[in-house]
Amino acid sequence: NAYLWGLTVLSMILVFHPQETITVLYQIKDLQMPQLFELLTSSQLFWLKLSISLFSILFAVLNKSKWMLIVVFYLILSSFLPLLISFGIYFIFQHSMHGWKHLKNDLKINSSRLWIKSLPFSIGGAVIFLIFLLSNNKDYFGIFFIVLSCISMPHVLLMHNFYKKSVIKQ
Repeated sequence: NAYLWGLTVLSMILVFHPQETITVLYQIKDLQMPQLFELLTSSQLFWLKLSISLFSILFAVLNKSKWMLIVVFYLILSSFLPLLISFGIYFIFQHSMHGWKHLKNDLKINSSRLWIKSLPFSIGGAVIFLIFLLSNNKDYFGIFFIVLSCISMPHVLLMHNFYKKSVIKQ
């Protein structure tokens, strides 16, 4: 269920920004994926966006989640924003804040203690971001997303185990 939701959110962000997604994907050497969006006509792209939107709304309704529904409408509205801003707003404000709340509740610590515990990771993330920002590498977006994927995988596995233990405790 969570995997399907995550795939839906990521699909909405990427499909609603096809040109920017293609630009980023072309910066990843030897990746053949950009051709997928280039093969779609504007009509097919419209129907793909509509299908993903309707699926997302149905998914939220079937899960009886007003928060999922709010996220779906945010993602539709954010299609008018640049890709990185849409991606950043979702992952920083919605995804991270949601995870923060779960960590606080399950670890039974307040935000300031959790913030101190997470400070080394936040500093590390800021340093990585600054390195990419300050480098004049034209392939910076593609490389940035590769690095982001690499550091996200351990996060995904750890949070999966965290949530599994959290459910077991209840």
